[in-house]
Amino acid sequence: MKYILFILPLYLLGCHAPVTTDHKQTVDTTAATPLPAVQQAYTQLIQAMPDTAIAYDDFNGDQIMDTAYGVLFKDHSDEEDGQNEYIVRFSSDSITPLYASYGAMRLINEGDLNKDGRDDISLFQEPHHGCTYHMSTWTYANNKWKEIGKPWLTLTGCERVSDEDLQKKIVLENDTVYYYEEDVSNDSFQLQKKVMILY
Repeated sequence: MKYILFILPLYLLGCHAPVTTDHKQTVDTTAATPLPAVQQAYTQLIQAMPDTAIAYDDFNGDQIMDTAYGVLFKDHSDEEDGQNEYIVRFSSDSITPLYASYGAMRLINEGDLNKDGRDDISLFQEPHHGCTYHMSTWTYANNKWKEIGKPWLTLTGCERVSDEDLQKKIVLENDTVYYYEEDVSNDSFQLQKKVMILY
């Protein structure tokens, strides 16, 4: 009997413990921005959106840090073999949204690659099938987004690419922009450093 009285309170406490069913990873969206007041205003909005990717940079050259967040634009998951469409929106109303087409994405801060006074952004987008991702780099000029160079495909081997490795996909060295692409001419798929011809 005394064992039952000892176990009963533990059982009741266990029954009332909160149960969590959401196993999504959460991101601390306030730690990476130097403008916590601006970010705080968008935190609830961003967290409520599905498939969100976030980046911070000065995309319009006004010396104020902007927040870019990629979100689901059109859901085609109920269609046979459908793929969702995405768009990149910004914390500043003065920046036109960037239509990102199909495939969930991650956003990469690139800094000012083309030396126009505005930071650039790259999109790393998942394929419809397979493990070859699409990469493109964009700049904001004359109130619209344009690609600064030719997009390219990057192989992942169906493994997650780290943020650090994504950041190394494009580099600015001695006023020349380079990108890294896998060599598909042999089985080693070694990275090749190529000059990006800027538009």
